[in-house]
Amino acid sequence: MRGSLRLSSMEQDIRNIPTADTILKETRVPSPATENLYLSAFPEEERRPIEWWRPLFTSGRARLFEIFENDLYAGFITLWNLEGTWYVEHFAIDESLRGSGIGSRVLNTLAEKGFSPMVLEVELEGSSAMADRRVAFYKRHGFISHPEIDYLQPIYAPHLPPVPMMLMTSGAAPDINQLARLIKERVYKR
Repeated sequence: MRGSLRLSSMEQDIRNIPTADTILKETRVPSPATENLYLSAFPEEERRPIEWWRPLFTSGRARLFEIFENDLYAGFITLWNLEGTWYVEHFAIDESLRGSGIGSRVLNTLAEKGFSPMVLEVELEGSSAMADRRVAFYKRHGFISHPEIDYLQPIYAPHLPPVPMMLMTSGAAPDINQLARLIKERVYKR
């Protein structure tokens, strides 16, 4: 049926994922809180223009989970399925809630629900104190860094520069070079 998607049993089960006081709610329409966090948490060169971002979820190309803690908005995570490896494109927790364990619960729950292996881009280790904290956070959750890959995040818009990044993987991820190629082809259309 056109305009209707049938969900697998796993997808039906994860539309609302509870974990302690944290709940992930899948949505195809970003809330104003998610749009505001997206714009404030990521520099312009690390995000799509908002008018290009919204259609990713309404079309089903990517998946958006809004995160709630004790019924209060806490953040969001976006995922792409790249031939069985989940690419985490953006993951942000509201600044006032960072360090409270919400991010850890989200990653653990997603892995338990079958969103594994995962791959993501992070700023280069040593480029800033915040980059070092992010890398350390992901390493605590079993991610492995791949500094051996000379990786540039492709541009999100013509007027923006590419950004030197590092890929990190968790689980039994396939070849890192293949993942880098898939990210560029499917996510960035390069």
